[in-house]
Amino acid sequence: MAAQYRRIASRPTDYFGGRRVPGALVEEYLIGFEASVECFTFRGERTLLGVTDKRLGGHPYFVEAGELFPSLLPRSVQGELVGTAFAALDAVGHDFGCAHTEVRMTASGPRLIEINARMPGGQITRLIRESTGLDVQREQVRMHTGKEPDFTLRALGAAAARFVSAPRSGTVRAVHGRDLVRRVPGVVEVDLHVAPGDEVRVPQNSVDLLGSVVACGQNGGEALLRADAAVGQIGIEVE
Repeated sequence: MAAQYRRIASRPTDYFGGRRVPGALVEEYLIGFEASVECFTFRGERTLLGVTDKRLGGHPYFVEAGELFPSLLPRSVQGELVGTAFAALDAVGHDFGCAHTEVRMTASGPRLIEINARMPGGQITRLIRESTGLDVQREQVRMHTGKEPDFTLRALGAAAARFVSAPRSGTVRAVHGRDLVRRVPGVVEVDLHVAPGDEVRVPQNSVDLLGSVVACGQNGGEALLRADAAVGQIGIEVE
């Protein structure tokens, strides 16, 4: 811990290049699965959009590898996650706009990871739109321009995203499978931003991800299998 603290404290700038606040934040290491709770708060009323199941990469970076909406978790477990997220939002006084709250379920119950007083990132807003018809960006803009938002949710099915990453660090020699991905049933979006000659590395954060695919299904299981099949068509040769 002391060595890691010195490594962090020796850096003059933060992740975004700004002046770094002195010191370091020490957190408990939480073992368990992670989900996020998506909601809007408007005129004192909080509207739950749903829970997003998240797939994370391995130790030590836990880079996000995929997302599914709505959650496949049991209703009782989702209730615990939502309760923790809403209690955290109440504690910080969140009273307007969208919120994306990440919670990890451990052997001793749900534990708060972070609160984001903004729309969710990754492909979550796309997943919500495909599975419920609700356009999160549109309703957020309506709220912030003084208009009445519409939080109507329709049961249209489920949607899943899988992110593309480099198999190893180095220089990209070739990218295969672009023409195959869309042949997988249910695929609605393919976003690849990698080309031969690019320098890549095994992901240490979300900036290292090379793209994503989004697939829909009648339920979460079908959406997940389609997304997995789609991302499996992509091959990246690295030398």
